[in-house]
Amino acid sequence: MLISSSNMAFAFACIEQGYGDEISELQAFQNRTTFYAKYRDHVSSFEDRAFVKFELIVPDNLTPGMALKVGTKLGVLSTLGTLATMEKEKDKNPDAAAFVKSNGWLRDSWRTAVTAAGLRWDYYEKVRAFKGASNESFHDAEPAEEALLMLEKTPVPDDMVKYKEALIALLEVLAGK
Repeated sequence: MLISSSNMAFAFACIEQGYGDEISELQAFQNRTTFYAKYRDHVSSFEDRAFVKFELIVPDNLTPGMALKVGTKLGVLSTLGTLATMEKEKDKNPDAAAFVKSNGWLRDSWRTAVTAAGLRWDYYEKVRAFKGASNESFHDAEPAEEALLMLEKTPVPDDMVKYKEALIALLEVLAGK
């Protein structure tokens, strides 16, 4: 059975009318997911570089427990996450206040390492938030040089524009520019 173009147009209009918002939401989700997949792994690559710098500045007199906590990049990032949580609770929770007092050096050392690795701290905070907002099951990383060219030349989803400048700075560091 052949469908006339006017019947096809009518069918599409009905679909658009009934499902337009859902289609738009799915398209936005696809755009975000593709964007996350292209750029989130580069944040981890940069954090590897920052961790190498961190290892050069970490104090020698750490307790064995703290040395264990900050002996890996994941340990540093996990402890920084705990530190951020405890900073919010320090006025109400004496244990949180003690944790912040004894681990505050870690945040300062990580900030120094991040900037020594080549990225401004405010940009790092943005790309870290970007990475945190993405779903770890989506990865599509390409070399930093290619990702940089793509990011500079292609449109960015509206809700991702806030990350673009910081991601460009990060990719420039990783690409050696």
